[in-house]
Formats: sequence, C-alpha cells, structure tokens
Amino acid sequence: MNYSQYFMKGARINGEPYLFSHQETPDELRELVQSIHFDHFFGCLPNDWIYQIIYESLAFPDEEPEADIWNHDLARWLYENGNAYAFEYCDEAIEVMGCGVSDNIIGFISNGQLLAKQRIYDAVQEFINEHGESNDQ
Repeated sequence: MNYSQYFMKGARINGEPYLFSHQETPDELRELVQSIHFDHFFGCLPNDWIYQIIYESLAFPDEEPEADIWNHDLARWLYENGNAYAFEYCDEAIEVMGCGVSDNIIGFISNGQLLAKQRIYDAVQEFINEHGESNDQ
C-alpha cells in the first residue's frame, strides 16, 4: 500500500502550506504518526515539520535524510520547534557527534535537524518493513 497517498496538502490562513492526514487514513498509519510525535518528539502533536518528514520518508523510502542546506531554513526550524524538541536534538547531536564535526552554530543546528529526521526515517522504515509499502501501487 502506498501510505503517502493519505497525506493531503492544505494552506493556513496566512497561505503557509502544510500536510495533514486524510479522513480515511488507515489506523496503522495514524498510530505511526502519533507514535513518532509521542515517542521521538515529546508529544508535540500535531507538528507540521514532523508531518512533512513522515510524508517524505513514506513517499521516498530509499532516500537518505539530509539536513536543510539554507541557514534561514535551519534557523526557522530551530525557532519554530525549539521549545518542543529542536533544542534537545541539537544537544543530543553534540553529545553523539561531538563538537568537532561543526565549528559554528549553524552546523550544530544542521546536525540536530539531521538527527531528528533520521529518527523519523528509522521509525518509518520499521513501519514499512512491518506493514509493507510500494510507491508504484
């Protein structure tokens, strides 16, 4: 089953795009989305960025996650999600990778975002292995 088909595009009042799950989303996919929010992101539900990364990892399961390349995108990710989880992921990335991999604040944020994306990709990959998915169905 192509689970990425259950994500719909919408726009906020200010025109900002976001993804949401379709009304007929299978229970197992709803459970995945909720478990990612609760188990890996301290229960910040719903979160537009997390929804986007879940969608990307379902739609392109063979691609490896990458951090954003633009400084303003990384700063925005930290600003919009800092209190919810981003600070924790940046701190964890420093603990896991050490300070030597980055020599500036943007590098630390990039490593934190990559770690957060990797957690989502890993959870989705486990879900795909358990439930199966093919993007050409």
